[in-house]
Amino acid sequence: MAGNILTPLNVWGNFNIPNQPSAQVLSESANEDFNVTELHIDGRETSCGKVKIHAIEVSRVGILNSPSLLIISSLDEGPDFNHAYYFAEEGYRVLMIDLRGKTEEKFYTEYPDNISYANYSESKDNLLKIDNDVTSTCWYEWANAARYAAEYIKNSSGDKKFGALGIGKGAGILWQTLAFNDNFACAAFVGDTGWRAYNGIFKFSNLESPQFSDESLKFISGLDPQSYSKHVKCPCFVVSATNSPENDCDRAYDTLSRIDASAYRALDYSVGYIEGVKWSEFDDLKIFFKEYMTVGGKKGLPNEMDISAAAEDGKIKVTVVPDEKDLVSVTVYAAENIVNPAHRTWLPVTALNAEGGKYIAEYIPYYKSGAAFFFAKAVYGNGFTMSSYIISKKFTEKDIPVNHKDLIIFSGRNKGSETVFSPIRADGGSYVEGKDREVRIAEGPMGIEGVTAAGGLTSYKVNAEKYRPGEYSILMFDVCSQETTDFKVILKTKDETGTEYSAKTSISGGNVWYNVKFEMSKFKTAEGMVLKTYEELFSISFSCEKKFLINNVIWV
Repeated sequence: MAGNILTPLNVWGNFNIPNQPSAQVLSESANEDFNVTELHIDGRETSCGKVKIHAIEVSRVGILNSPSLLIISSLDEGPDFNHAYYFAEEGYRVLMIDLRGKTEEKFYTEYPDNISYANYSESKDNLLKIDNDVTSTCWYEWANAARYAAEYIKNSSGDKKFGALGIGKGAGILWQTLAFNDNFACAAFVGDTGWRAYNGIFKFSNLESPQFSDESLKFISGLDPQSYSKHVKCPCFVVSATNSPENDCDRAYDTLSRIDASAYRALDYSVGYIEGVKWSEFDDLKIFFKEYMTVGGKKGLPNEMDISAAAEDGKIKVTVVPDEKDLVSVTVYAAENIVNPAHRTWLPVTALNAEGGKYIAEYIPYYKSGAAFFFAKAVYGNGFTMSSYIISKKFTEKDIPVNHKDLIIFSGRNKGSETVFSPIRADGGSYVEGKDREVRIAEGPMGIEGVTAAGGLTSYKVNAEKYRPGEYSILMFDVCSQETTDFKVILKTKDETGTEYSAKTSISGGNVWYNVKFEMSKFKTAEGMVLKTYEELFSISFSCEKKFLINNVIWV
């Protein structure tokens, strides 16, 4: 098969596991709440030995015959016990597999020497590289190991169907694992939905059809999730960060929409998040898994939404048609014309109920933007939230005659506008942000609310022309911290790799709001170079070593 462009059917259509995978217990422990077992599950036999798949099994003490949930952890970070405990608390028997391969930890998945490229530490810089065919890649080995783990769950669960969750790059592996496999009751994905070979080729960029190399074509047709989703038959739920540079949110629905037409599918966006998603998004997963895996489910999750947009009367009119059963609210999110989805800022626009099950939102973009992007998010009575796919609406200056800019980055008076910020992720932090690291609104001095996140806040809002400051603008904001601290603001130019200019001020602490003003000349590089222009402004970040709140962030 060397050199061939393989399809999912070629790779996995005749896949079989010759013997039931067995497992060796590495350690066991228990407390008043959970039983925890570390295992090595037998994987495939190679010419140099057998793959030994590292797994963590967690279940609630005293609960028998629990439905099983397979979790494929993020390859960047490995297993997070918080994820396992979260679902075990809900009554699931959780088997979380760690496919990274060799690490400095005591136990890890062991790949024989002839497939050492399956060790993530060796392959992470060459994930799109295919030397021969797709069966000689790290992705194939990871999916192979996941299939063996799934077979182990099936056998140890008495052939009952089970659920699955893929996190980060583990979500990409899960798409491959599901194809041509009828053992799954449902599956959820937090992260990878494919299109990796399209890196830099954005859905709404109006580029001509890209010309791919033979190697890229092999990856697209034989490994990328969008090629596998059409072979998936179980209900699927995708949670996607809107600002991930790796996982293109514009294309997330394109992958999901390819699953078998008879299967339920749902999508939700974690608005403003970059590296991962909000921890609260896991509540959606909890509802989804209960629907398809436990007694008491099957009450019916909401159907997909339709969304459309038209330029009317100097505004963009966005029409949403949601499933109205048990509907609580509909919010439309709007972004200016930034074709790279990782660099957009999404602002909430209230959608008002109209006749015929339609919800209408009106948005006034900057007249020179040329296009705006929209999606809708619906909230239901059971707590489930789901989003529509993302659409783009082009317009001319005649369509939008009002020439105005918006120099407010954030104001606590604008409810929901905290979505202009993304959390600055801590080194080694979970792919799914802990609650303390989420962007959130909190009350400060005099009962005035501000926005915060434990690691700091970043916004791309200044990247769009509508929000870019004028030549002589001054940055002004209010900040409070109960402790004395240095507070830093960083302006980055051009893109993620652009130059950083920072300004710093000292805050005395206490129950008081401090007003801070930074002129352009206050922003300097580490070498002392002064910022000369806002024209290439890309992002703005706020951080300090103590807990803080900011409010009324504005250019004046």
